[in-house]
Amino acid sequence: MGNSTSKKDNVIHADIADGNEPIPIKVINNYNEKQPFPFQYGTEYRLSEKVKSLTYQPTESDGCNCVAECTSELCRCESSSTATFDTINRRMQTFIDSYTCGDHQYIECGQHCGCMAKCKRRLTRDTIMKNIEVRYKPDVGFTVIACQHIAAGMPIMNYIGNVVIQEELEKNLNAIWGTDYTFNFHNEVRVLF
Repeated sequence: MGNSTSKKDNVIHADIADGNEPIPIKVINNYNEKQPFPFQYGTEYRLSEKVKSLTYQPTESDGCNCVAECTSELCRCESSSTATFDTINRRMQTFIDSYTCGDHQYIECGQHCGCMAKCKRRLTRDTIMKNIEVRYKPDVGFTVIACQHIAAGMPIMNYIGNVVIQEELEKNLNAIWGTDYTFNFHNEVRVLF
């Protein structure tokens, strides 16, 4: 867990999210004059036209039929999930055996559901839910640091970026998307930051 900002910290950006999050995200560099690479802060995925054409759009028949608040007994999304989410403590269930990402799935309610994604089953929200900072560390660069305790399985934020396919990425990464950070997803789709 990181340190909360103190008087001696050199805050180089008061809020790198530019007010797009309820909790400001400070950028701190106590070592030199380096700044983070320029980027556009986003609050939603930006899909390329090619990715949009390949993306499955769920329909009402894919979601639950719950009205307003989902219940364990009636929610089709919950009964289809092999992982559970504690809506009171806002944490994923901790599995006793070795847990890997592909072992379990959590089906989250969405706009296509009867609850219109307004139920407590929403694992990720449209906002950062924990106090974080971006700090510069020598030999590492800029890192995201938690400024409060985060329990195992508790969601922190959505991982957001431009979503493109490999072919689009190879054409001209910087001119088209303006970033150097990529995250591989299923060997074909890339999320750019």
